[in-house]
Amino acid sequence: MPSYCRFLRRFAQELRQAQVSSLSELPVQDEPVRRSLASSLLAHLGRAFADPRTEIAKDRRDLTVLGHHGWRAARLHSRVRQLEKRLSEALGEQAWHESGLGTPADIDALSQKITHLEQQAIDLRLQLEEQGQDLSAARAANRELMAQLNTATRHR
Repeated sequence: MPSYCRFLRRFAQELRQAQVSSLSELPVQDEPVRRSLASSLLAHLGRAFADPRTEIAKDRRDLTVLGHHGWRAARLHSRVRQLEKRLSEALGEQAWHESGLGTPADIDALSQKITHLEQQAIDLRLQLEEQGQDLSAARAANRELMAQLNTATRHR
């Protein structure tokens, strides 16, 4: 296991033991690695829970500070919005498919299966109807034979 992972685990354990409510409350002492890790974690957590509208405003300020004035900043901002939209759509579609709510990948196979099952149901109904007719004919023949038998025994 890399030393960075061990250090991160030790750092997390110290956070739990100190029961701090925020990373900024943990004394980082004079270790540059601890100070760097704490500031890095704070920055990443800040980004993870940031509001997109405030992040866009910060991006605009950063573009202005870096010298991207006017149309460049607008063009870059427009491109960022376009990429954010595409990413959001892709993630949404991926989540939709992974959840099982999306349309199946092989709709043709399902359509063929449905058609086959519908045809099978029709065939079974016809078969049932034929068997019903055969049964009715057998009952009618049975009644007729019983009637003939009964009349033959009466005449004796």
